[in-house]
Amino acid sequence: MQEDPDLPSNQVIDGDLLQRRRDDGSLRTYRIGVANTGSSPRGVFMESTDSQAWWRGDLSSWTLLQKNMGGLLHSSLLGAEGPAAFAGNSGDEWYMMVDNIGASSSQSPSGYNLLKASDLDQKDPWSKVSGGLGLAKGTKHGGVISLTKAQYDKIRAADALPTDNTNLSVESTSIPQNSTTEQIDALIPDTVNLTSANNAGTNPSTISWNSDDLAKITNATEGDTITLTGTAKTVGANLNHWKWRNENNDNTWTWDDDPAAKLGSAISKDNSWYQSGGWNATDQTRPLYARNAITVTTTVAITAPTPTPTPTPTPTDPGTTTPEPTTDPTTTPTGNLAPTGASSTNMGALLAGLALLGAGASIAITRRRRH
Repeated sequence: MQEDPDLPSNQVIDGDLLQRRRDDGSLRTYRIGVANTGSSPRGVFMESTDSQAWWRGDLSSWTLLQKNMGGLLHSSLLGAEGPAAFAGNSGDEWYMMVDNIGASSSQSPSGYNLLKASDLDQKDPWSKVSGGLGLAKGTKHGGVISLTKAQYDKIRAADALPTDNTNLSVESTSIPQNSTTEQIDALIPDTVNLTSANNAGTNPSTISWNSDDLAKITNATEGDTITLTGTAKTVGANLNHWKWRNENNDNTWTWDDDPAAKLGSAISKDNSWYQSGGWNATDQTRPLYARNAITVTTTVAITAPTPTPTPTPTPTDPGTTTPEPTTDPTTTPTGNLAPTGASSTNMGALLAGLALLGAGASIAITRRRRH
């Protein structure tokens, strides 16, 4: 992206973009920024261009539509920043949240206030919306994305606070000694019911068990009891907060829920921010932790190993029986069998008998034909 030659001296910050499709199919782009300082301050402002290469400062021509929107908040003209603009669901309305950094009042509190526009191309399209946004006090510098109802419900169900879910545990279980990792995973509970925030009811959450605790099960013996600690999967179960040196600076870490309150104070034992390295700290000198993580516990009793089953002999296939030796009923065998079969003498007698039997059969057939 090339720098716009119209902007470098204005110290523009907090940029945002909107786009809409025109009747001819081309895009019209709106850029919103904040220029509260510099050679030409104009507060929160919005401009538009029909250039299809809107990101090219050398090819785009911008038209100013509105400036000094801080005045809409009954504050100073330069008393707003952090714009976050988005299209309404109906498609013919537009909204923008701006952070009131000037004089606050009940009509225009500090933090986000809401502006609305129905026609972005008219002169000064934005006006203030009366009433609150329902956001926590001081909320600012955010953004808005589109969600389906299913996605929205899923996020709400995953939004839970530790203060609403204390002393959580799931049903204990028993696991045989020497179980495999797959067998252990199948036996340990993997979900817990949480009380979701903002009256979203009770919803199941997946548990991520501590890997060190799971390793204890692998090495345990019959009679041992292992306590597992895990984290429920929620919006707040991420590494989103720093740990700090404690006030005695004795190389231990503590949680500080409001470190920003100490950013400007002098170095002292009560200022763990500076003791931890200040703005120059890294994850090696100031580790992260999940400030809003919800802890879950359970116990595992180790039982006797599962007996190894004895192999069962494979039964003989009933279709493959061993044939029994047969003896011709018309002959009485004499002599002994040779290792590879009958003796030559007995074989000769057998063949002679068969020949006589064949002749008799032939004679019988002939006689029957004469009748």
